[in-house]
Amino acid sequence: MSSSSRPARVLAYSRVAMSLMDFGISSAGVFGSQHDADTGAGVGSGPVSVGAGGSVSLDAVRSLAPDLIVSVLYRDDALYGVPPEIAAEFEAMAPTVGLRVGAGRTLTEPLSRFADLALALGARADSPDLQQGRSSLDEAAHSVRLALEERAGLRILALSAEQERVHLANPLGWPDLRYFSELGVGLLRLPVAEDASWQTVLWDDVAEIPADLVLVDSRSVSLRMAQLAAHPVWEILPAVQAGQVGSWNPEAPLSYQVSARIVSDLAIQLGGTTRLT
Repeated sequence: MSSSSRPARVLAYSRVAMSLMDFGISSAGVFGSQHDADTGAGVGSGPVSVGAGGSVSLDAVRSLAPDLIVSVLYRDDALYGVPPEIAAEFEAMAPTVGLRVGAGRTLTEPLSRFADLALALGARADSPDLQQGRSSLDEAAHSVRLALEERAGLRILALSAEQERVHLANPLGWPDLRYFSELGVGLLRLPVAEDASWQTVLWDDVAEIPADLVLVDSRSVSLRMAQLAAHPVWEILPAVQAGQVGSWNPEAPLSYQVSARIVSDLAIQLGGTTRLT
């Protein structure tokens, strides 16, 4: 794509905007999901925020005059982050693209697609950051495999917590968790459809799950660690009592640099995790 035909004013979903930034591409504007609107959380980086979810300001989008709008897709073809009526308005204003980041793919697939998008928007294929990011991810993956050599059989559970319910993450429903599994990480499988993102259960059900390491959703939609510490079931979980708790961001930026750090941190966490009886 020549520089003259390349989109110059991109409106991006917050996760997309943060991902592109790591490839050296700035978005002209950013919007968040309904989660952001519900919690009052920020919607990421960008000189203009047009709002979140159903609260997106179409007037602000028009003022921005985007020549490309980009979000992500999960289980279907619905543009994530906004309700259908706003997605339709987006499509009427500018070419609109959704990159698949849900079930059925492993981490390296959306990473490659985001890199392709960044390159189409002007990132340099030979940039040190892009090349180093790929090699750093490979090195981090090797570190995970090494950490697991003496820790076969670890049982790991990722979750997002509310006061009354817990959403257990299906490792086949998230590209990063699927990737961890492919490296040998023992993420607990759930009795849900392969393309499901979550299994929602009550807290008492969580107490029956034999997890050696618990990874907690780091987003503002999940209970914070201080809130979890006050929950009567949380404090009796064996992994919690053993101090074997980590974090997991289901919407981390999809760049090689960020992914390498996440996988490297996982290797460190696994190195200190032991099998609980």
